[in-house]
Amino acid sequence: MRKQFTLFIFLALLSISAMGQLRTSIRLGVFLIDFTDIPSDMRALWPTQSQWNTIMFNSKIKQYYDMISYNNCTVSGTVYNYTTSNLQYWNPSTGALKTVNEVIASVNINAPGYNPANFDYVVFLIGHDARLGGSQSYSYTYRVNGVQYTKPGLVTFFKIGKNNRVASNSIENSTVDKNSYLLPITTTNPPTTEEDYVKHPLSNFEQTFIHELIHSLGIGAHANSRTNNGKPDYVSQDPNNNGYWNSEYGNLYDIMGGSASYGSSLNGYFRRHIRFMDDNMLHIFRTYTTQTVTVYPLNNTSGKRLIAIFHPAYPTQWPGLYENDGYTLEVRTAGTFDPMLTHNLLKGNLEGLFVIKNSGLQNLMLDMSPSPNIHYSWGDFYDIRDVVLKPGMVYENNDVKFSNVIKNGDGSFTVTIQVKNSGTPIKPVANFSASPTSVTAGQSVTFTDLSTNTPTSWSWTFTGGTPSTSTAKNPVIKYNTAGTYNVTLTATNSAGSNTKTVTGYITVTGAVQKPVANFSASATSVTTGQSVTFTDLSTNTPTSWSWSFTGGTPATSTTKNPSVTYNTAGTYSVSLTATNTAGSGTKTMTGYITVSSTSTYCTAASTNSTYEWISKVEVGAFSNTSAASKYTDFTGKTISLTGNQSVSIKLTPSYSGTKYTEYFKVWVDYNKNGVFTDAGELVYSGSGAAMVTGTFTVKNVTASTRMRVLMSDNSGTTSPCGTFTYGEVEDYTVLVTAAAAKAIADPNTQEVAVAGGVDIYPNPSSSIVYIKGVKDNSVVRVIGLSGQVFEYRFNTSDRSIDVSSFPKGLYLIQVNTDGKVAA
Repeated sequence: MRKQFTLFIFLALLSISAMGQLRTSIRLGVFLIDFTDIPSDMRALWPTQSQWNTIMFNSKIKQYYDMISYNNCTVSGTVYNYTTSNLQYWNPSTGALKTVNEVIASVNINAPGYNPANFDYVVFLIGHDARLGGSQSYSYTYRVNGVQYTKPGLVTFFKIGKNNRVASNSIENSTVDKNSYLLPITTTNPPTTEEDYVKHPLSNFEQTFIHELIHSLGIGAHANSRTNNGKPDYVSQDPNNNGYWNSEYGNLYDIMGGSASYGSSLNGYFRRHIRFMDDNMLHIFRTYTTQTVTVYPLNNTSGKRLIAIFHPAYPTQWPGLYENDGYTLEVRTAGTFDPMLTHNLLKGNLEGLFVIKNSGLQNLMLDMSPSPNIHYSWGDFYDIRDVVLKPGMVYENNDVKFSNVIKNGDGSFTVTIQVKNSGTPIKPVANFSASPTSVTAGQSVTFTDLSTNTPTSWSWTFTGGTPSTSTAKNPVIKYNTAGTYNVTLTATNSAGSNTKTVTGYITVTGAVQKPVANFSASATSVTTGQSVTFTDLSTNTPTSWSWSFTGGTPATSTTKNPSVTYNTAGTYSVSLTATNTAGSGTKTMTGYITVSSTSTYCTAASTNSTYEWISKVEVGAFSNTSAASKYTDFTGKTISLTGNQSVSIKLTPSYSGTKYTEYFKVWVDYNKNGVFTDAGELVYSGSGAAMVTGTFTVKNVTASTRMRVLMSDNSGTTSPCGTFTYGEVEDYTVLVTAAAAKAIADPNTQEVAVAGGVDIYPNPSSSIVYIKGVKDNSVVRVIGLSGQVFEYRFNTSDRSIDVSSFPKGLYLIQVNTDGKVAA
C-alpha cells in the first residue's frame, strides 16, 4: 500500500505553547465518501456507518492513542453516513485517479446536525474497489448540507475489492490486511527476517490514519533512522555523526517513519511536541552540567520517561517553537510496544538507551558501536543493533558524554550525562526588553539587554528616539513625537554578532486633544424591524459618547457601539457627540439610514403546466429537481453565492409529449426592494428545447433575497410578474456574501541569512512571524479560516510578518514561488 504525505504548517495565534498543558481530547468529524462506479458485489463488502464508528473510536485507533498519550487524551467524534460522488474515480483505460480536491468538490455531504465547532479536525475516508489514492493532511474546503466550510484535517483512502478489477486477484480489504517488517537479522541465504516472526498489530488503513492525524496535530516531519551520516553502506562507520543530519526516512519502530513502513511507537521527542507528554515526565538538561539520572521505558505510565538535553551551545533556528538543539535518550526494552524488539535474537541487544540527535523536528538515531555492517550477496545493510547504548558502553562526542549505564530490576536504566562546554566562544543571541513600551510624547524608555552568550559590545538603533543610536548596554531613550517605532539591537562578542529587531515596539501618543467624531453603520439600507450596529470611529480617544437616532429604538444611547432597531419606513439622520477631557466633537449624518417596508413580491405563474415544465435548476453547486407545476415556492431552499463570482447556470425542461422551444429568464432582487425590474437584476436569458446553460457574475453585495426562474414557450413572456399560458415559475432564496477585500503590504523587515528551504516560525505566535528562505518576488498569503486574506509580496529572501493585530485563530500560510504553491 503506497502512502503519500503533504507537509503543512498552520500559524496558530494561541496563548498556550506547544509544550504547555497536556492534550486531553481530539474531536473528529468523519465523512465517508464512495462512488457510483463501484460494482455492487464489491460495495456490499464495505463497513457500515456503525462499523466505521467502531473502527474509528472503539478499536485499535483508540487503543493506540490511549497508549501514546498515557490515557490522558480521548479520540472521539461522529461518523456521518456515506455520501456518493458521481465522479469516475478510477479510469480503467489509463489508470488515472481523480485528485483529493476533485473528489471533495464533487460532493455536497449530507450530515444531519453537523456543526464544525464541535470538531477539531475533519476526516474524509474515501473508498474504492480498484485503486488506492494518496493519503494526506491539509486544510480543506468542503460543503456540508449546502454550506461551505474550511477546516484542517486529513484524507485517508481505503480499498475493498479486486486490485485494478483483475478477475484473478482476490478480494483485498485494506482495513484488515496486515503490515510487516523486513529487517535482516541473520546471514543465511535467504536471510531470516523479522517478517517471519512479527506481524504488525495495526492494519494498513489504521497505520495510515494514525500517521496522518499525528501530522495534523503538529508533526510536519517524519522520523529518521539510518546511521553512518547517510553515507553509502560500504563506507566506514562514523560513530559520532558530528555536524550531519540524515535526510532519509524510515524508523521501523516509529509511526512517523517514512513512506515505506510504519512502526507502532511514537518517539518521546514527538510526543512532547504534540502535548502527549509534559515536562513532569522528563529529565531536562539546559545548562553545562554532569548528573546521574534514572529513566523508565517510554510507555510506562509513571516516572521520568525521557531525557531531553537542550544544549546551551546550540540555540534553535526556530525560537518560540522549539528549545535549543540537542539530544534525547529513550529506554527501549523487549517489553515495550515495539514489534521490532520482540524477536529472541534481538532482545538481548535491544535493551538499553536509544540516543537521538534533535534539531527542530529533525531527529536522527546515533550509531553507538561502529561495528561492520551486515553483508549479504545482494548488498550491505545497517545493523540496527548498533543504535542502542547498552550497559558497559560509553558514548562521547564534542557535545556530550554518556557513561555508567546500568539496567535496573524494574526495567529502568540509570545513566551519567555530561553536557560539555568546549570553551569555544559562542556568538550572542540578541534579545532585550523595554519599560514602558507605551509613553506620552516627552517621556523616556529604559532598555535592558537580555542577550545570551556574553556579548561584549552593543549597537542600538531607535527610530523616533533621542538619541537615535547607542552603544550602552542598557540605554535610556526619550521619545518626543507621537508614533509607533522600531528598535534594533546588535550584540557582539569574539565569536560574532547577532541582531534582533522588534517592529512597532514603542508606541508614543501625543498630548490629549478633543475627539474628532466619526462613525460607521453595519448597514445603511434596511427593512422595517431590522437592526443596525453603529461603530465609533472617533479619533483622539474619546471617553464618553452621546448618540441620537431619529426614527430608531432606542432614540439615544451612551454606549460606544450601540445597536438600534428601525420599525418605520423612512430616511433618518444619526448624530454622535464624542467627548474626552479636552472637549467634545460632534458629527451628524443627514439621511444616513434608509428604512424600506418589508418586500412583498408580485405573483407569477403559468395557466397550464401539463405539456412542459421546469424539471431541474442548477446554479453553481446548487441543484434542485422538481415535478410539473404552474408555480412552485422553493424559497425554503437556499442558493449560496459569493460577490464578483462567475456562476454557472443550467436549466432543464421536461415534457409530457412533444418538445417545444422554451424561453428562460432568471432574476435576482439584489437590492431587496420587492421588484425584479431594477437595473442588473435580470441575470440570465436563454432558450432551447433541452437543457440551456450559461453563466452570470454575482453582484458584490451581502443580501438574503429572492431569485425567480421563469420558463415559457412564448418568447414574448418577458415580465417577472403576471400569468402566461404554458410553462412554469419557481422562486428560490439566494444568500449572497460580498467578496472579502485583500490587505496588501510590503513590510520592511530585517534580513536573516538561511540555508535550505522555506521555514516559518515561531508557531504559535502573537507578534512577529518569520518567513525564511523564500525566493525573490515570492507571494506569501496568510489565510484565515473565516475568509480574510492578507497578501505580502517579498523582494528579498527573508521576511517577517507582524500578526499582533490579527484576531486569534488558525491561519494557513501559503507561499507562491515561480507559479508553484506550498502551504
